[in-house]
Amino acid sequence: MDNRHFPRTALAQRYLDRLLSLPDRALSIFGPRQIGKTTLLSYDLAELARRHGLTPIYVDFMASEDPLLVLLGRLEDRLLDMNSRPGRTAVTRVSAAGFGLGLAPPPPSARSADAGVQMQHCMAAMKRLEPGTRLLLMLDEAQELVRKKDGERAMKAIRALFNTYRPDILLLITGSSREGLLRLFGEHHRASFGLADHEDFQVMGREFVDFVVEPVNRQLREPLDPAVLGEAFALLGHRPADFVAYVAELVMHPTRDIVGQVPAFLARRYPVEAVRERFERLTPLQQVLLQLIAGGATRLTSMATVDAVAERLGTRVSDAGIRKALASLPSDTLAKPSRGVYEIVDPQLQAWLREQIALGRDA
Repeated sequence: MDNRHFPRTALAQRYLDRLLSLPDRALSIFGPRQIGKTTLLSYDLAELARRHGLTPIYVDFMASEDPLLVLLGRLEDRLLDMNSRPGRTAVTRVSAAGFGLGLAPPPPSARSADAGVQMQHCMAAMKRLEPGTRLLLMLDEAQELVRKKDGERAMKAIRALFNTYRPDILLLITGSSREGLLRLFGEHHRASFGLADHEDFQVMGREFVDFVVEPVNRQLREPLDPAVLGEAFALLGHRPADFVAYVAELVMHPTRDIVGQVPAFLARRYPVEAVRERFERLTPLQQVLLQLIAGGATRLTSMATVDAVAERLGTRVSDAGIRKALASLPSDTLAKPSRGVYEIVDPQLQAWLREQIALGRDA
């Protein structure tokens, strides 16, 4: 099967045009996991940024419990690369044969024990080395700044860097939790309040289906129907890796019921035991709340719901306790598309909970 990268140049260009036209405002993009955000940032957008004279820096805030140090590390790596370029380092000695060089270390830059201040020093040093330096900061899984202990400190430092060096820093912020991103930019007490415009990530569609299926069909006696596979792709949540794997399975095990086999494929790819284990790691209050949501409950802090939760837990609970339990759920579990109304956005978890309800069981 042809697993080449599927280019999304037009979408990358749209994001870059938006950032270049409004450099004083960041852009926030929501999209569930595994639908191609990271690939778009790391390949299409990064390459396009380089063509426009920008230096792309990608950071995944799930990579560490200290998001500020992760970002600082990427900036310091970039500064080290700039200092190490030929012609930037003085030659202190040459070996007799002329093959060995002694290189002087680059002049020291200002240092600070405060990671936020050190980011400012890094950017200042880049500007001294290359006065035309412009960065495209791509901060992925930014909802972690709401969850992690030092997330607010990191956001203050990011905003300070952005304010100090705009328009030489363009800021793109993405995440897999709509709720987390809306809290990050919509809660008045946060340093990130009002920092970014928000939009949803554009999922892949029929063009991606054709991209995957065309080279496969050239090798098959009975070609796969791209229109039917488009329906299967939608049932797979528009996740490209899942779709590629599903097409490969269809090649190995042909079936006429292409759409109908999707649930069985997902059950093999995401075993129910993993969903159950993930659910059982939650607190009893979080478990009850998710069961209620899967059963159709929407307004979870109403008096009736609070009483129902207390009865199931066998202990008193407050609406503030409910809000805290919801806010501390893993990212990409819940969304709140309208005020006070929640819905489960983890498709495997939702399907499993509804199955338990249909069977008359507590999850």
